[in-house]
Amino acid sequence: LYNKAETSALNQLLNAASFTDAVVNAKAVSASALIAAPNAEDSYEVVLEYDQATVPDYTVGYGEGISFVNGVAYHAPATGLKLTHVKTWYCPGKVLDSEIQVFICSGGTSLNDANVMLQQTYNHVIAQADEQGEFITIELTEPQMFFPDEKFYVVFAYAMDVAGPQGTVEVANPVRGRYFFPYGGEWIDVMDSPISNYGWMTKAMSDKNEVSGWISLQSASSGVVPAGGSVDILVNVDARYGRDGDNYARLVVNSNDPINPVVEKGINLHLNQGPVMKLADGQQLVVNEMETLNVAIHTKDAEGDNCTYSLVQTNNLVQMSVVDNVVNLVYKPDYESAGTTVITVKGIDVHNNATLMTLEIEVANVNRAPVMKQPLNDLEIVLQHEAVRLNLDDYFSDPDGGMVTYQIVNANVNAVEAFMSNNSLLLEPKQTDQSVISVKVSDELGAVLTHTFKVSVINRVGVDDLEQSGWRIYPNPMDAFVMLAKSSDISNGAMVRIYAATGSLVAQQELVAGLGGEFKLDVHHLSTGVYILEIEEGNQKLVFKVVKK
Repeated sequence: LYNKAETSALNQLLNAASFTDAVVNAKAVSASALIAAPNAEDSYEVVLEYDQATVPDYTVGYGEGISFVNGVAYHAPATGLKLTHVKTWYCPGKVLDSEIQVFICSGGTSLNDANVMLQQTYNHVIAQADEQGEFITIELTEPQMFFPDEKFYVVFAYAMDVAGPQGTVEVANPVRGRYFFPYGGEWIDVMDSPISNYGWMTKAMSDKNEVSGWISLQSASSGVVPAGGSVDILVNVDARYGRDGDNYARLVVNSNDPINPVVEKGINLHLNQGPVMKLADGQQLVVNEMETLNVAIHTKDAEGDNCTYSLVQTNNLVQMSVVDNVVNLVYKPDYESAGTTVITVKGIDVHNNATLMTLEIEVANVNRAPVMKQPLNDLEIVLQHEAVRLNLDDYFSDPDGGMVTYQIVNANVNAVEAFMSNNSLLLEPKQTDQSVISVKVSDELGAVLTHTFKVSVINRVGVDDLEQSGWRIYPNPMDAFVMLAKSSDISNGAMVRIYAATGSLVAQQELVAGLGGEFKLDVHHLSTGVYILEIEEGNQKLVFKVVKK
């Protein structure tokens, strides 16, 4: 099995610049400035290469700011291959510390659909700038096994800040299907580029090629059988090198027998494999936020083993069930899920053979209308006071994080004048009356929230009126509390309220009906500033300005 995440990482490299850009940035290498390195490959048992050049003709790249990527196709030798090292001519230029991504791929019909068998990062550090470059050998973190004559690919992806990293040679007789580069979302053969005679200076090597196919001939490959006699032909089967599922081979014996000159015997090796998982026909992997996507994965185990299934990554938005060998996923993305969601299902048989299926689900963003952050209730403002300012951003917001705009409709301009200043609503009292203010809140995509509230304009009662009513308010300025005292009877349902300058209610208390007395109202939690104290008793409202120290 291959790692789907690594394959996605390789696919991300495909949107590169035109290879013509690399031609522009090609730099001829001065042979006189280079000393051919000794043949360090003598210590390797197998070296796969298309040239034996010791110095490049050019170094190429896209210039600083764009990563240069290339791929080379190889075929394993007739004995198979245990790939342990790769080699490339690398010119880091002025970059002293750089990284090179290495991918080993196989399978598929081409590099475009090959599977990533290995991905690793090589860190290259030098003491001073190197504008000529040199061969570097990279040991694979995990050797890769290939069958006889199996095709595989080696991909190098260089750092973006290295201008011309890859050493190249001019090829006298170019061959299609060897050298590749990414462009426009796919891998392109260099033969289809403006410089079809370029070849990447890379090699694939094995330090000890301890590998063969799953079957090999143990008996001598030739001999003599007496007339009327027989001979046993022995083969050696090593399941370690077989692929999951069925492996087929043919034993072919050629002889001088005039009747049966060729005898063939089929040999089959079956290796237990994990369950096969396949999406239901027509299954879509696209869903909107806050909607539900049902995914059906049909499973089958070739050996008929019982299998269990699980999610590799925990996702609270995904529910999984298994019914009649069908894995059912129910995905309900929330408003924070826009983008690509990766869900990986793991299937394991009773022999611990595992299979992974990775789904990449595209979640479309769904715009939400603006919402209220806190209530904006009906207001009472005093005719004799200045305009009340309400910062509407304190009351409304876009849940998707965008900007909002406001439009105001005032039902009674005679009672109050309403106008906007930046994102603040200013309410200026004109006469004792009422008006209804409508606030239309719109986001950047046109979603709308409309909110209405009532504004009442009332007269302020002066100090003399307050004293004539029998009420006393002290201390003023107030500190942790304010006292209210009345010498006469208090009506049933009397209330005292304190409003901030914005008109919002910040404190209130019901007064006990009956004989007059003193009442203590806690205001320690209020910030320093000017407030409106309102006493409502029956049909009478008394309004007084108080100051919090």
